[in-house]
Amino acid sequence: MSTAARAVINDLPEQPDSGVADASDALMVAGDTVLSITAACAGIRIKMVREQGWSPEFAETFAQSLVRALVNRAMAPSQDLTSVLEGL
Repeated sequence: MSTAARAVINDLPEQPDSGVADASDALMVAGDTVLSITAACAGIRIKMVREQGWSPEFAETFAQSLVRALVNRAMAPSQDLTSVLEGL
């Protein structure tokens, strides 16, 4: 490394904890949440076809819509009680 480059790098201020670890942890939790929701909805789909006699196509469409709604809800910013009640 050249002396000029080293001088520029050495002049850069130290970065405080950048939050990369926190972001990584949040992504891991989000991924686990999505997988859990998807697995639960797949189980519902299978049960509805086997036990309730739904057509496979309808059960698949229903399960996909359910996954989409639950993941969107899980990933949405938290709301206060008033906002939740207004949504009912």
